[in-house]
Amino acid sequence: MFDAVYIPAYTELLNAAHQAGAKTLSRVDLFVFQGVGTFRFFTADHIGTEQIDAHVIPLRTHFIQQLVSLSTHNMS
Repeated sequence: MFDAVYIPAYTELLNAAHQAGAKTLSRVDLFVFQGVGTFRFFTADHIGTEQIDAHVIPLRTHFIQQLVSLSTHNMS
């Protein structure tokens, strides 16, 4: 299941799909991994994959935390 919404990071659709046992991706995942892929493309001759890979999960975690915090703040 994929939902192309940034805010909130976890939509009702994604939550329901996750509860039903489906594998899910949020728009944040697309945003981060598309950005990483583009960064790899433009820096392939200059930066090794292992240097980039070390930052992918922390980058994703940062954006999830920021968007979840933002969506929670906006709902109150």
